[in-house]
Amino acid sequence: ENTLKNSTSLYKNNMLQPSFAQAFYMLQKQTRALEPYLLSITNTADAYLKEKIYVALIETGYNSEFSKNKKLFSYTERKERMKTAHKTLAEIEHQRKNLDDYINHIKTPPFLKIQTTLQNLDLFISVCNFNYINCLHLFDSSFFIDQENEPSFAPVEIATLETILLDFYFITANLTIDGALARAVLAIIRIAKKEPLSAQTSHAIITHIKTIRAVINQILTSETLTHLLCLIKQDPSFEPQAMVSNKKYLEKYKNKAKQQFAAEENRIQSEIQDEKLSTNITKLFGKSNLNPLKGYTQELNVFLQENSPCSFLWITPLEIIKNFLDKYFNENITSLLNDIVVEGFFLNPMYKTSFSSLVYTCSEFSNTIATFEESFSQSGPNSTALIKGYVKDSKKDSEFEKNLQMLIDSVNKKAKDMVQTISGNLAQLHTNIQRVLADSKQSSPEEIENIKVLLQSTRNYDKTEFLERNLQKWHMFIEIMKNYAIIDKSN
Repeated sequence: ENTLKNSTSLYKNNMLQPSFAQAFYMLQKQTRALEPYLLSITNTADAYLKEKIYVALIETGYNSEFSKNKKLFSYTERKERMKTAHKTLAEIEHQRKNLDDYINHIKTPPFLKIQTTLQNLDLFISVCNFNYINCLHLFDSSFFIDQENEPSFAPVEIATLETILLDFYFITANLTIDGALARAVLAIIRIAKKEPLSAQTSHAIITHIKTIRAVINQILTSETLTHLLCLIKQDPSFEPQAMVSNKKYLEKYKNKAKQQFAAEENRIQSEIQDEKLSTNITKLFGKSNLNPLKGYTQELNVFLQENSPCSFLWITPLEIIKNFLDKYFNENITSLLNDIVVEGFFLNPMYKTSFSSLVYTCSEFSNTIATFEESFSQSGPNSTALIKGYVKDSKKDSEFEKNLQMLIDSVNKKAKDMVQTISGNLAQLHTNIQRVLADSKQSSPEEIENIKVLLQSTRNYDKTEFLERNLQKWHMFIEIMKNYAIIDKSN
């Protein structure tokens, strides 16, 4: 108590004096003046913008040479280099090594200083967001923010402000307001505005920051706040808690860069594969556009790519399968194959069992795809609304990006599994159809005794003719799908 009496005018006779409120009032005015400039990082509704700004701040640690190399990691540049590479795998490895070299540079001293500044910035933002009004109301109950007259503060019993003192000490004890912090604040505002700051604006902002520093370093010091709290607690050894920012901004930047890099690598490889096969796909289906999938669409994929690191990776192969089933494995063909299963006199029971099982399995693939498409409906587990909701929410809270990534990874895995399963089974069915048709050409069939009668019957003649005429299309389909799936045509 004697220390407070001798060193400050803030306290007297168990009362906090108007000068204490005046210090808070000064902080309230300065932080309020900074508020519109700092909305980009204080507005919790736009975590995406805050993260974008922090990334730009971190990248100021790179020298001009490294900054120039960053363009090598752009999606367009990487795709072009992969397309023109003599050895694609070697180019992929080269790109990965470039990323590792770039990322490992954040372990150097300039970046460690940036990390410290960003952590310090967290404390400064807490000071700017502090609720000074509650404190000022205790000293002047009629105080309001926009009043024209200067407030009239009266002394307040010290114990009344215990919680306020604890909270304020918590956010200021480890805060260092220095040139690095001021430069970071100016950079944030400049990045958010996307234009240089005028000299007048910069000077005003620096003045606000200097005033805040003066109040915290000279009036509301950690030592003074500790003495006040010791008095309230009646414990001279009391040590209040202080906030420490443990956010690992560099680690997050590194992980985000790697995640984005890997996602774009998958996307680029998928797109290059699709582009290389476009001619063969046209030969298979003609020049008309493929009937698109529902839900798992290019339109939604573009939305994902523009707003997140996620993308759908199996749209083209699934569209190929859907259109092949509609055009070349339609109801007429399944009806023909079912007639063979039901009415065919198989000379080998095991062959009948395997053939009938394969026909049944393949006949369900259209339903399999329809079920997958239905999962994107409003009530489905992969609903388009849910996906778009995660994208929207991830801009407010980066944690939602993890939910989005998990959902898209699950959807892509399901799509990949379908491509593998359907392609493999249709390839086996193609082999079996060739076997059946070859058997029907013999004077005395060796595997299905009545196959000639079944295929040449009035009911099945046109279906058989369609199947034989398009058997080459099956072969083309399988050759295309070998680029997306591991296919073993044997039984």
